[in-house]
Amino acid sequence: MKFFDSAFVRTEPSMRKRFVREAKLLAKFQHPNIPYVLTEGIVDTQFGETPYFVMEYVHGNTVQEVLRERKTLEPNLAVDVSTQILEALSCAHAHQIVHRDVKPSNVMMDPRRRCFLIDFSIGVSFEHQPGVTRATVKGEMLGSPPYASPEQMIDAGSIDSRSDIYGVGVMLIEMLTGRAEVTNIARTLSAFPRDLVDAIEKACAADPSERHQTAEDFIRAIGRQHRLAIPSLEPALALCTNHKCTEANWSSQGYYRGPRVVPDATGSFCTSCGKPLVYMCSNCGSSVTKTPFCGG
Repeated sequence: MKFFDSAFVRTEPSMRKRFVREAKLLAKFQHPNIPYVLTEGIVDTQFGETPYFVMEYVHGNTVQEVLRERKTLEPNLAVDVSTQILEALSCAHAHQIVHRDVKPSNVMMDPRRRCFLIDFSIGVSFEHQPGVTRATVKGEMLGSPPYASPEQMIDAGSIDSRSDIYGVGVMLIEMLTGRAEVTNIARTLSAFPRDLVDAIEKACAADPSERHQTAEDFIRAIGRQHRLAIPSLEPALALCTNHKCTEANWSSQGYYRGPRVVPDATGSFCTSCGKPLVYMCSNCGSSVTKTPFCGG
């Protein structure tokens, strides 16, 4: 649940408009990589009427948090994350909506590596519709360096979908190397396949006309050989790593001997204790399907 109740912005009409517009933007989508909106409304508080909206709950961590712990992602996973976000952006762009803030902290990954593009608060619609059109004045700078495209840093009100493609390119560099560095991409990515480097260089071109023109173009340029399988909801082995779960492996003397193993799980939470189920090792990303004890 998101409430417009921050003391820093509650008196700013433009920020309030952006907050209300985010719910309207998200309500236009139905895509597996974008959290859906359940409802929106207004509640009375001591500061007056406060807008809010309720979204799909995503259990997981942001890619920024994952990178803080692991520094980098293996190439297949990095490309898979990027592809899922590009697919989400393709849906947004088809609705004439540009996100304008693609970065690791705005991408969430659940335990099964399904990714979600979040925070459309500075997103913009280029199709005139009441409540969802631009809230940006000419010359205004929005976005997050270094993920924001050069043209966005000059005038966020005149950019198009190619600015989002630039953001994905920079994010992919960071997932591969641990640094969001675009000054010499060929040197930075010298250890990676040439076709992948070429695709990223094109995404991060300073001139929008030299970039991939659509999210689908970028996906095709990355190449299927670099992708992981699309996350599946087929039943898979999962673990409940809660040491206090009543269905964990306990000895007759009451000692914890190992996690609860769920052979054909499809959910995100343990039905016994309510804690999150784990499908992948949080340290190395290996699947626990083959063994309940990570071999990595």
